[in-house]
Amino acid sequence: MAESEKTTIAEKSPPKRGGFSAVLKKWQPDGWRLAAIVVSLLVITPLTVIFLSWADYSEDIWAHLAENLLSELLINTAWLVGGVATGTVILGVS
Repeated sequence: MAESEKTTIAEKSPPKRGGFSAVLKKWQPDGWRLAAIVVSLLVITPLTVIFLSWADYSEDIWAHLAENLLSELLINTAWLVGGVATGTVILGVS
């Protein structure tokens, strides 16, 4: 066995993990990371409000939505799904 092929167990073992604190020590807020955090907070805030609003159930609100808005919202959703599917087929295949 050549000298370069000899390795000890310590050399083969994986490096130590420092855990979450090591990640925080390495984390330096640069522009892109900060922008990503801000955008993610802007996206998740309305979603959180929507999910929390479901906890406040009122039959009057659902009746109003079903009578006045549901058909229009379903049509808009169908148009969006069709447009995205068409764009995906055209751009995704070429």
